[in-house]
Amino acid sequence: TETAQMQELWRAILTPSTVFIDRFFTDTRVKGAMAWWAVQTGTPPSKPGSTLAMSLQSASHLTGSARPKGGSGALCEALANVVRAAGGEIVTGSHASRVHVRSGRATAVSTEGGEIYEASQCVVSSIDARRLFLSLMDPGDVPSGLLVRTRQISVESASLFKVDLALSERPVFDRYGARPEQTIASPIIA
Repeated sequence: TETAQMQELWRAILTPSTVFIDRFFTDTRVKGAMAWWAVQTGTPPSKPGSTLAMSLQSASHLTGSARPKGGSGALCEALANVVRAAGGEIVTGSHASRVHVRSGRATAVSTEGGEIYEASQCVVSSIDARRLFLSLMDPGDVPSGLLVRTRQISVESASLFKVDLALSERPVFDRYGARPEQTIASPIIA
């Protein structure tokens, strides 16, 4: 039935990807590649829910992976330009020390250097949830349910890195037989 299928789908999505991979694959090379997809969101493959991360990343093969013209930094610069064009201010090189809340709304940010930046409309943060809600805000200013959920966020390490290269010709992997299928746009070495 549809309900049983949905339950099986949720069970698979919430399973640690290492368990999911072991269930369907035996070749260690395939397992390594699948685990690589699982850590692309920074989720350790041993954690429940990492199968969802793995499936989202592998689904990019259906739509492709766009790269901003000018590299990843160009995307950040475009976003900054939108903020500045709307009258916003972006401060860099100054560490935030406190987010001030008034009447349930973030209204200002203090820096370690003692500066206070008042917000006319909003405060936008790219700081991780644990640092933002547990270190930079007064616990009384954060809804208790959010505090509980934030404390439950796992911060176990998952290491990954990526290198984008513009080459004058296709790479040849002699050690692995120099097969043409190894020269796709995004080789995975796992």
